[in-house]
Amino acid sequence: MRTRGLFLDLDGTLADSMRVLRAATIQFMAQHGINQLKGDFREFAGRTSHDIMQVIKERHGLKESLQDLVEGYYALVEETYWEQAGVMPGGRELLTVAQAKGVFTVVVTSTRRSVAEGFLSHRGLQDLIQGLVAADDITRGKPDPEPFVKALNLSGLPPEEVIAVEDAPNGAISAIGAGIPTWIMAPRGHDRFPAIAGVQGFVTRLDQLIPLLSA
Repeated sequence: MRTRGLFLDLDGTLADSMRVLRAATIQFMAQHGINQLKGDFREFAGRTSHDIMQVIKERHGLKESLQDLVEGYYALVEETYWEQAGVMPGGRELLTVAQAKGVFTVVVTSTRRSVAEGFLSHRGLQDLIQGLVAADDITRGKPDPEPFVKALNLSGLPPEEVIAVEDAPNGAISAIGAGIPTWIMAPRGHDRFPAIAGVQGFVTRLDQLIPLLSA
């Protein structure tokens, strides 16, 4: 069956941004007197800032409102994100071929719309994307299927005619839960990626997925 849709996660998949987000998280925590992250930073991958701040607030007993914490975090992210977050290897090539083949491409991200739109514009990718589902558009973030269900509704495509690309277990579970064949972007290898039923395979560059667009 021909692949007519391409749904890409942003952070760690299309955007080489995980170092930026980690630095912003550490800086945010330092501002609140937290010297060490309880738990593994990777547990937050794919989750919305609202969910992340809720966990940090509860674990560390922060008194600020959840909304104030989220806004403070994004203020730090936006200081550096657009300048420091690059495009993942093969990303521009994949998007260019997808556009040429008429593949409906959607970015499905747990970050807020302003950050995602700023990245796409700053990197000159905005004209290669047909849709965006961001944290602002959902009530339940990854690993819930809602973000990818919204992307399906936006594209008007059935899940079997789409491929999703994620880098984190939470995102993969979300896409697979929406019935979408899912690939994992793993530029540093996938030895530590958990076994998740429904994952189609792993790539180290996004342009390795180009042959799937003509299937």
